[in-house]
Amino acid sequence: MYGVQCADQGFAVSSIRVHLAAIRTAHLLAGLSVDLRHPRLAMVVEGVTRSRGTRPRRQAAPAVPGVLRLMISARPSPDTPLGARDRAMLLVGFGAALEAWLVHRRTAADLDWTASAASRAERSLFCAVSKTGRVTGEKPV
Repeated sequence: MYGVQCADQGFAVSSIRVHLAAIRTAHLLAGLSVDLRHPRLAMVVEGVTRSRGTRPRRQAAPAVPGVLRLMISARPSPDTPLGARDRAMLLVGFGAALEAWLVHRRTAADLDWTASAASRAERSLFCAVSKTGRVTGEKPV
């Protein structure tokens, strides 16, 4: 009945599934088992899905040059690793140069410049930058 109540309140089907997963986890932590595939529960979720359907995904508006300039101006200075990386990420779709970011990217610990060119090429172009501005080489979160 909780799933039906959530649907009546306007929750998306994916949100209802997240709520049910959280309930299952809470029960497991308490030493109780809840089977989300139980026929009664599955029937309720299936019925909510059929009646509500799934929301269409909204497509983001394109970043036209004016919007792109605003996004770039909101980022830190391109003289910093974070600013250079963010600027490069924003401009890569517009064919801009990546040189400023690559200067900083080469300082990351994950790039062993004694390694072969093939293994260096497998590393991601964009990586995380710490709050202090250090290029970590880790995947961004």
